[in-house]
Amino acid sequence: MNDRQLISALKRRQKHALRQYISKYHKSVALTVEAVAGRILSPQDKEEIVADVFITLWQSAEQIDDETYLSIKPYLGRIARNKTKNALRKQGNLRNFTLPLEEAILVSSREELSEDLIRKELQNTLKKLILSLSVEEQNCFIKYYYYQLPIRMIAEECGLSESTVKVKLFRGRKKLRKLLEERGISYENYKDILL
Repeated sequence: MNDRQLISALKRRQKHALRQYISKYHKSVALTVEAVAGRILSPQDKEEIVADVFITLWQSAEQIDDETYLSIKPYLGRIARNKTKNALRKQGNLRNFTLPLEEAILVSSREELSEDLIRKELQNTLKKLILSLSVEEQNCFIKYYYYQLPIRMIAEECGLSESTVKVKLFRGRKKLRKLLEERGISYENYKDILL
């Protein structure tokens, strides 16, 4: 069964579809939770979040737009990241929390890229390019694009004004666009994947 058929079965409350999703994506969801939580959450907390991701999938199945998602993996990844960030917030650990760049930058798209090689190459290129930005720009990028924190919160955490954060994001995007295009990567074609 492909993902569209599984989504359809899930919407009809067929438990075998949920079991197949758990079997197929448990490892991917666990890796996403691990990448966001690092060593801050206990293994039990992380496993609880993973289980909660699939409970949420079951509960929200009717709302999934099967025209949008050729694969459910990006949808599960977003749920996993949000639930992990919520758990970190509850413990008061999201503030001032920064991941190593290798863990923070995960490439995802609405559809899985057909070739892992392309995805890995884009990841590596993006990591290198973000490292070429100033430390403040790097922090703003990770907090805004990966953690999806509001500009107001980023400003508070970084000790900057909101307008300064906006300027850093704008200048950083401009630099990244130029650097990507110098490497022959079309920013317009990949902006949804890269940022």
